[in-house]
Amino acid sequence: MGEGELTTLMDVDPTSPVVLGIAGAAGLVLVLFGGKLARPVISFGGLLIGGAVVYLMPKQTMDSTMHLLWIAGGCLVGVVLAWVLFRIMMGVSFAALLLALLPTVALLVQGQAPHFEAPDPDELLIEVAPPDDADADADDDSDAKWDRRAREIVDRLIGVQVKTTQQWWEQLDRTGQYSVTFCAGAGLLIGLIIGLIGPYFTASVLLAFIGSVMLYASAVLADLPQLNTHLPDAPLGQLAVVGLITAVGVSIQWTVLRRKADKS
Repeated sequence: MGEGELTTLMDVDPTSPVVLGIAGAAGLVLVLFGGKLARPVISFGGLLIGGAVVYLMPKQTMDSTMHLLWIAGGCLVGVVLAWVLFRIMMGVSFAALLLALLPTVALLVQGQAPHFEAPDPDELLIEVAPPDDADADADDDSDAKWDRRAREIVDRLIGVQVKTTQQWWEQLDRTGQYSVTFCAGAGLLIGLIIGLIGPYFTASVLLAFIGSVMLYASAVLADLPQLNTHLPDAPLGQLAVVGLITAVGVSIQWTVLRRKADKS
């Protein structure tokens, strides 16, 4: 990916009506049809993860063509593993969701939700040195520079998240830390069991939840006065709205739409 392509992607306004409309429509599809789209969505996720893992690996002495072949192989392996290990992936994914969700709800109920400080944008900037005259026209050197930049950005983002999580933990009192530990363990165990027992139901819940977040975020970012007056300001209220949309979507998937599928 060249600098011009990267700049074009970064210039896209995430709050533009077109982007919000696409995100809202995609969210609605996930809310209503997430269960039916579970395997294709998970397989696509496996494709992206497999390709990204190989892309971020050191190229060593491989040329560009061989590197692309390795990336294609990683994508193929990711798709196959996602398809074959669907039940396990649902268990792990649902466990990860409850691992994050249950402690958050517990802290919000206790009124101990910590305030995160936004990371300094300068921490996410990566300085790229201009190429030397000797290799200014070498495509391989240019590709190597962008590969290194991608890895540096990922490492920097991980470092920022680790730092933010440490600050978040230190803001909690002992009761809050105990609540987080207990709820995280319970969420991990419950999510894993439910995901392994009922992978398709779990997929419906997971994708409906993601779709609900997309719908709610699109509605908030649209900044419509007639809508914003009816949306809650408190985080617990916002989470309740997302949970309600998720519950309605899962109910529709497993009653109305499932009944129509049985009759057809």
